Amino acid sequence: MITVDDRRIEIFISHKVDMMPLIITVDDKDGKMISELNKKLTERPFILACIKDISWMDELSPWPAKALSNREDSPKGDADSFLTYIITKAIPAIKTYLLEKHNVTIDRYFIAGYSMAGLFALYSTYKSDIFTGFISASGSLWYEGLLDFIKTHAISKKIKYAYFSLGNKEAHTKNKLLSTVEERTEKIVAHLKDQDIETIFEMNDGGHFKDTKLRLAKGIAWILNMRT
Repeated sequence: MITVDDRRIEIFISHKVDMMPLIITVDDKDGKMISELNKKLTERPFILACIKDISWMDELSPWPAKALSNREDSPKGDADSFLTYIITKAIPAIKTYLLEKHNVTIDRYFIAGYSMAGLFALYSTYKSDIFTGFISASGSLWYEGLLDFIKTHAISKKIKYAYFSLGNKEAHTKNKLLSTVEERTEKIVAHLKDQDIETIFEMNDGGHFKDTKLRLAKGIAWILNMRT
């Protein structure tokens, strides 16, 4: 565990080799459990860094939007600022920690997230060029304006791999916006495939809150196994 600007970052190393890929996750899920699940799903070495203490709807949303219900606040759209923190502060601190404490060098970067963090993972690949691939597990790709953004902006040329997943019941909701998540995810997947990005869209059993850690781990394992 390290702390960077009052945010905790949990770091897990599967097994040491001189150069390893770093997966950044941007949510408060149990990093240790995700790391252990990944060890069962892949033999590839990896480093998992889980950034904690996030303002979920604000720092993971790409631009301001209406609240989903009267019980919730409207997302503020602070993703650009949070992405700057990851690139300019979190990653340099992680690199220093790994080199000084474990003599490990990072050879490439992936970003992974669940729900709103899955939306952020996708968005970050359009706003930076540090990542080689991303995982959007049950990503909030229903977000207003996202499809137009994807169609009018270019994804980083470094992106080689893209993983998407949903639960097969996630679109079965009375909320009109949330019910578009499967259709919109399919459109984004097709758009990335047209750009010759190695892309997979996996459907899982259940709704949005079922097997959340396993769904994220499955995406991370897939992208690790795709490494050449």
